[in-house]
Amino acid sequence: MTTLYVVSTPIGNLEDITLRALRILSEVEVIVAEDTRVTKKLLRKYEIKASLESYSNKDIKYKTVKVLGYLENQDVALVTDAGTPAISDPGKELVDQAITRGFNVVSVPGASSLTASASISGLDLSRFLYLGFLPSRSVARRKALLAVTNSTYPLVIFESPHRLKNSLTDMKVILGDRRLVICRELTKVHEEIFRGHITEAEKYFVNPIGEFTLIIQNKVDDKFADIDQGALNVADELMIALKRKGLTSKDVIPYLAKLSKISRKTLYTRWTDLTKCDD
Repeated sequence: MTTLYVVSTPIGNLEDITLRALRILSEVEVIVAEDTRVTKKLLRKYEIKASLESYSNKDIKYKTVKVLGYLENQDVALVTDAGTPAISDPGKELVDQAITRGFNVVSVPGASSLTASASISGLDLSRFLYLGFLPSRSVARRKALLAVTNSTYPLVIFESPHRLKNSLTDMKVILGDRRLVICRELTKVHEEIFRGHITEAEKYFVNPIGEFTLIIQNKVDDKFADIDQGALNVADELMIALKRKGLTSKDVIPYLAKLSKISRKTLYTRWTDLTKCDD
């Protein structure tokens, strides 16, 4: 049976590609790419001669059928402009259809702007909420942000240069002036990391250029501002799970306080808040 290889490619620096990715791209006869102009540069650098086909959102149904036809007889590699395909990317349609038709689908992992940004953010990202690209219109964007405003997890968002300033304004209105990290053009010549608050970012990015990954601090309840948010998130999840199993606060809190080093008073307050949300 033939295979669709989902191949991660560099997010900027062309040296950030795995040996396995280079081997797969050299072995297949057909590579489908979101933007063939970008992928041509990569293939040219590594002298890869495979046939290159466009797989963008335009006429995606036709293109999906065409690529599935290739898969009937040969292996195919799927790449995106930069990073890992099928995440906030048209490639998800091809992956879904290939699975549905019974073809092998194999990941060839590598660079990702999401994980690259997370690793240098300095924020606690043991858990986070990934939103991809927000809606282009302000009303829909604010609605999407409102849905996650009380999340106890940091938010990870992709944004384009022409929408960054408007998105920052909407974030300030809905989320408040939170701490955030903005990664611009990671691994490229003009790589830049901004750390500060949303209002500061509005003033800093006057004429945004490049691609952006935003990591926004989760909402911190003032009552728990001095407590490690990572430990508090874990405690919340344990309390929810144990409560649903029928355990009471008297069963859970003493044990959890000893385990987490969070005071019983704080845990009882959280238990009460979570109980209200669960009702």
